Amino acid sequence: MIIDPRAIRVEARPDGGRFIYEFPDGSQSELTYVEAPAGVVTIDHTETPMRHRGQGVAGALVARAVEDFRAAGKKVIPACPFAYREFRRHADWSDLLLSEFGSRVA
Repeated sequence: MIIDPRAIRVEARPDGGRFIYEFPDGSQSELTYVEAPAGVVTIDHTETPMRHRGQGVAGALVARAVEDFRAAGKKVIPACPFAYREFRRHADWSDLLLSEFGSRVA
């Protein structure tokens, strides 16, 4: 399944937020993050309903988050196991890693 990044909705708050993809059946996949201190985001959770897993949706959420965080000049801590694996798969995202955390992902 190919997810158009524009189909991913972002709900941002000053201290964090979430990226959401809604399936035609009304169920949702999400990535949540917190921002503390300012300029450092921790991706703390991704979730996709069981019936929609394996279609690349969670990966699309992480990729969209990376794109947005890069554009905003933020550093990232991928605390969520799925996000952590995605960062290991994408060496080109290493510039976003918080320096103290980066050596554990690479």
